[in-house]
Amino acid sequence: MDKLDVLYRAFKKYYEEIKPNKDINRDINNYKKDYTNDFFKVVKYICHIDEQWIIEIEKGLPFIEKAIAEERQFIRTNSEVVDIEKVKRVGRESVQHLAKHSDLITKIPKDGEDIIPEQILMVEKDSDYGVYENRFLYMLLCYLRDFIALRLNKIRKLLGLYEADFAIEKKLQNDNYNVEIKLNIKDSRKNNPYNLLDTTNKNLLKRINDCEQIVNSLLNRPLIVEVSKITPLKPPIVKTNALKNDNNFKKTVELYEFIANYNEDGFNSEKIIHNLTPFADEMGNVLSNIPVISSFLSYLYGNNLLNLLEENYQNEEKRRQEEALLEEAKQIKRLKQKIAEANDGDIYKYILLLEKNNMFLTEQLTDKKILEDKLLLLNKGYLEIENEKNNLERTLKTLNETLKIKVNEYENRLKDLEIEWENKVYDTRNTLEKEIQNLNKEYELQINDLEATIKEKEFALNDYEDNLEEYRKKIVDELNQEYKEKEESLSLEKNEFAEKELEFKELQALRNAEYKAIMAENNKLDLDYTSKEKFGELEQDFLTFTKFFEKNWQKTKKAIRKKILWTKKKQ
Repeated sequence: MDKLDVLYRAFKKYYEEIKPNKDINRDINNYKKDYTNDFFKVVKYICHIDEQWIIEIEKGLPFIEKAIAEERQFIRTNSEVVDIEKVKRVGRESVQHLAKHSDLITKIPKDGEDIIPEQILMVEKDSDYGVYENRFLYMLLCYLRDFIALRLNKIRKLLGLYEADFAIEKKLQNDNYNVEIKLNIKDSRKNNPYNLLDTTNKNLLKRINDCEQIVNSLLNRPLIVEVSKITPLKPPIVKTNALKNDNNFKKTVELYEFIANYNEDGFNSEKIIHNLTPFADEMGNVLSNIPVISSFLSYLYGNNLLNLLEENYQNEEKRRQEEALLEEAKQIKRLKQKIAEANDGDIYKYILLLEKNNMFLTEQLTDKKILEDKLLLLNKGYLEIENEKNNLERTLKTLNETLKIKVNEYENRLKDLEIEWENKVYDTRNTLEKEIQNLNKEYELQINDLEATIKEKEFALNDYEDNLEEYRKKIVDELNQEYKEKEESLSLEKNEFAEKELEFKELQALRNAEYKAIMAENNKLDLDYTSKEKFGELEQDFLTFTKFFEKNWQKTKKAIRKKILWTKKKQ
């Protein structure tokens, strides 16, 4: 039973007890007369929830579920050459690999024996769900879980707040006593279940709870649990082709962008203040019991009356029980007389009263009788336990026998399965060995063809290499010849350049000498050549003029001679 229910039942019983007492009711009425200094204020909160973010989440959740149902994955293939004893299953790839790597067959079988390699390729294919789209779904669900929980916890916390400020100040005065009571209660509580909710907010809270449950259930899907073990994705996201083109993922991206850009609380709060003063008649009548009880408790412990009042309480309870017993005896007597006068249905009431009276008398027996009854019950319980133990032992024996039979059946079935498995393994091995032999023959033919093709290409390559060497030599000879020709041409050009350079120097010296001669004729040149430098210049000019005159004299002489000879020949 809830604490509030217990306190309310106790208060109801208290109220029933004091109701017949005129003195207590008079005191209560005196306390009710004045509410001047009483004060009672209650504060609660109500939330106005923004429905937009709930609608967006409700729209996006079905697409998340459909996207999870696609179970996007890629197959990861791991291959390794292992000993033949470690191979669990031989596939097509293993046979093809063995046909290409005959070096794994280290023993030549005898006639009639099967070919068994020392090692073989073992291929394992694993499904990997860690694709980008699945990691995005896990990140989105985590965002949604935190997004909803943050706002829902704030709403619940605000709705669960309860604040009360209660104060009374009462006076009671008569000839015998004078009582003054001042009481101030400040009550502040969280998680108050009796909050303020209108119909709209109640429906919205239910929808939010439904969304939270759906998100948590999606997080427990096997695919999402598997993806949660991988390194989580962090924003910003990359819009892959699936996120842009697949309709389900496209809608999930829209939901992600909405919650990522939603920075509001998602609700507005309103503070509701209830002022309960002055008290209504019924509430004032109930609250006036507080000073009565407080004054009584103070007087009780102040005079150390606890033992006396407890004794009075027990005597009063005994008196009430005796009165009830006498009243029941009188009823039994009256019913007995009625039954004697007229045999009607009152006999059942008579029997019920007798049983009730017997029960009361049984409760009044001595402790010895109670102990004897308890001992009889214990003995009876012991016998029942013994019987149950015997029954359990018999049941256990039966179960053991049944278990032995089942174990024998299981062992026989296991032997049959082992024989069946060995036969299947033998048949499978023979089939695989035949396939390997056929593949070996097929690949041997292919290898022979390839070897012949390779030899042909080797011959062609050799011919090509020979031709290439001849062509290379030819190119080298042509380049050498071209180099020689260019070298000779360059040598001729160098000689021509040297001759022209010499002519230029001679011409320059001649021009210089002519210049000096002209200057000398015009008396504009210093004719003192007694110094060493001047004499050297004069000597150089003399040599230059001499060489110029000799050269031109020879040319002129040849030209005159040629002209004369040509004229004579023509005549």
